[in-house]
Amino acid sequence: MNILFQYSWIPLLFAYYCIFYWMSKKNNDLGGHWFWVVYIFGAICPFWVIVSRISKNLILDGLIYDLTMFSSFIGTMIYLGAGAKFNIFQWIGLAFIIVGFVVMRSQVK
Repeated sequence: MNILFQYSWIPLLFAYYCIFYWMSKKNNDLGGHWFWVVYIFGAICPFWVIVSRISKNLILDGLIYDLTMFSSFIGTMIYLGAGAKFNIFQWIGLAFIIVGFVVMRSQVK
């Protein structure tokens, strides 16, 4: 299996979680039927099951998966304007998470 196919799930995962966050924001703003839409969409494609099946390095792929999920959620949150409501502690928390990803990456061989 070539490297391009092995990591072709990354853009799909990014798009999936951008859509998932958009629906989550709709649920938070409007409520109602959006709860069920988010619930069903979240269960419709268990990406981690697919990724873990094709993974050659489960720890590295898990880190890439988490980083992709984190960046798509935060990027979509900022793009949709919800990031403007962050206070200083939330931005510091995001910085700690990024530092944690860097530290974990340095431990993955």
